[in-house]
Order: sequence, then C-alpha cells, then structure tokens
Amino acid sequence: MNSKLCILLVIAVCLTLVHAGGKYCPEPKRKGPCHMRYKDNQCCKQSDCPSQSTCCKLPCGNVCLRESPVATNGVPVKDGEPCEPSYYTKKLKNFYSAQNSVFTSIS
Repeated sequence: MNSKLCILLVIAVCLTLVHAGGKYCPEPKRKGPCHMRYKDNQCCKQSDCPSQSTCCKLPCGNVCLRESPVATNGVPVKDGEPCEPSYYTKKLKNFYSAQNSVFTSIS
C-alpha cells in the first residue's frame, strides 16, 4: 500500500512540475539576423500573452509562443524592458478593447 501511495505522489509531483514548468521559450526556428527592416513586437511583457504562452525574443521582434516544458536557448522577454508594440498590435488591442466595451454596455 505504501509503495502505491509513493508512486502516486511522485506522479503528482512530476505532473505539477511539468504543468507549472518555467516560462521557457522554445528554441528559435530561424537563426541569424532579421530579414525585415523593422521589428514587429506582438508582445512587450508576459501579461500580453495568453495562458500557456510566453513572450519570447526573436530576431524580427517579440512574439507569444507556447511555453516549452524544458529550458532551451530561447530568450523570454523580461517585464520592464524597453519595447514598442507594433502598429498592428496597437490597432488590434484598441479594436478588441472597443468591442469589449460595446458588449459590456449591452449587458
């Protein structure tokens, strides 16, 4: 009975560690400098990304990527670093916040 309890406890701890993970960025798929003339930052802090995602630095700008359960060479954005969201990211945020306020005023 004790061995079954120990096994269940080990499994629970492992699942918790995998789920909690760290905020690891996946390995970048493309190496080297950016081929564009500008950076397109889709996120500037971790709270800009949905759950299970993290804001990662890539050569062409910051993007929200699905978290990696293990440490890689990917670089997460540190909150408070200088960052300017792209023009389109600002437009989308304004659009969604306007839509949200319309739906809130209806209900």
